[in-house]
Amino acid sequence: MDGEDQSVELGDYLGIIRRRYVVVGFAVLLCFGLGVAYGLTRPDVYRSRAQVALPASTQNANTQARLADVQTELQVIRSDVVAERAAVLMPGDATGSELLTHLVVEAPTEARVINILYTAADGATAQAGAQAFADAYLQVREQERRDSIEQRSATYQESIDSLEQAIVDAETEMDAAPDDSLEERRFESQRDRLADRQAQLNIELAELQAEAVDVGTIITPARLPGQARAQGLGRLIAASLAAGLLLGLGAAVVLDRLDTRVRGAADLEQTLGVRTLGLIPAFPDRYRKRAASLVTVHAPGGPEADAFRRLRTTVLLAMRENRARTVAITSSVADEGKTTVAANLAVALAQGGRRVLLVSADLRRSGLEAIFEFAPEPGLSDVLIGRVSIPQVERVVGELVVIPRGRGVPNPTDLLGSESTAATIDALAEHYDLVIFDTPPVLAVADVLVLAPRLDVTLLVVSVAEAATGEVHDALTELNLAGANVLGAVVNNAAKRGASSAAAYGVK
Repeated sequence: MDGEDQSVELGDYLGIIRRRYVVVGFAVLLCFGLGVAYGLTRPDVYRSRAQVALPASTQNANTQARLADVQTELQVIRSDVVAERAAVLMPGDATGSELLTHLVVEAPTEARVINILYTAADGATAQAGAQAFADAYLQVREQERRDSIEQRSATYQESIDSLEQAIVDAETEMDAAPDDSLEERRFESQRDRLADRQAQLNIELAELQAEAVDVGTIITPARLPGQARAQGLGRLIAASLAAGLLLGLGAAVVLDRLDTRVRGAADLEQTLGVRTLGLIPAFPDRYRKRAASLVTVHAPGGPEADAFRRLRTTVLLAMRENRARTVAITSSVADEGKTTVAANLAVALAQGGRRVLLVSADLRRSGLEAIFEFAPEPGLSDVLIGRVSIPQVERVVGELVVIPRGRGVPNPTDLLGSESTAATIDALAEHYDLVIFDTPPVLAVADVLVLAPRLDVTLLVVSVAEAATGEVHDALTELNLAGANVLGAVVNNAAKRGASSAAAYGVK
């Protein structure tokens, strides 16, 4: 299960990259350009190196302790104390903290050798910096060692002076005691012990003062670099590309999260819990005008018409499950293509041999009339107010029968919610296998909310990148509250899939 979750998540990110490839590409190109520009224009850098060999460690020290000792010395070289001493040794008035920005200190593994690297804009400064830090480090360490010897020597001298006084006191007591007495012999023994201890301390003091001060040796003095150090343009470009990719991915993810538009069936099913009955691809430009949008008639062999035949199959199966004969086709907002879907679906159903009636139930503006190119009057509104009968408004278009919207009325919502509408729906359902009502958008007017509950099912058309998930959610909520039976959704303007397979079968 973990592997499946990870693959889904990777697929989501790949989908984001496909949708936001312009953002990702722009970020990569921007960072690449900045990296190249910086790499070609930044000043030359010179580096000089000085090597310091540390004194041998104690024989009983283990490997870990020796490595820790070397790491301590690296920190000492990077310290402010050494940096300030190096600033004194170097020409110029740079402070120690400023010098540290040019310093790199490293030590080879398993070796008591320290490499002191100093970079500068010119070779002389780089050489002076490396040598100054090497000298400053040894001076600081030597001064620390000498201070330690002096402190220890002072401690020895205090002990020797104290013993000298104790010896004098013991001799005084010995002289005062009777000759050959036990007391005289006791003070004499005490004096001898103090004298032996004093002699031992004198020896140790002499050894301490004669001890050689070994804090390390400069085995490689800093040299004047012959040429500028390689800038590493390749690594800089690679880092720029990586940074651009990360920046682009981050921006793409943020934009994708902020974008609440419906992007496909996955959004409807996962986010809104609505099953998708069909995917209608975006039409080519030549079919976008209303008069040419009836692709089931004008281009029956194309992939768009084939998508409506697929939709016909799934809708029939779903309506059979619900024993439905009347269906409202609507959308959440305007311009999602619901009227085009309704017209093409009705034609596809009629071409399949069924008696299908398509009704223009949008009494506010023309839609189906522009597609089928006939006048809106007389139509549905005229039937509902009793001006004409149903047969007088039916228009036969091939295998399909269409009823236009009729003349305008003052309050379409009240008319569609009237008892005459319910009686008209029942009469239409008796004479046709399927009756499809093209209705206004849910969030635009309340017409569909009074009409849909009187019909068996409702089909919601959702246009990719046109409606937001929040709008679809609100439309579904209002339909459910009104008592409509939402059959499912049709994703309109979806990305074309299976193009190579369709081409193999001659579908263009």
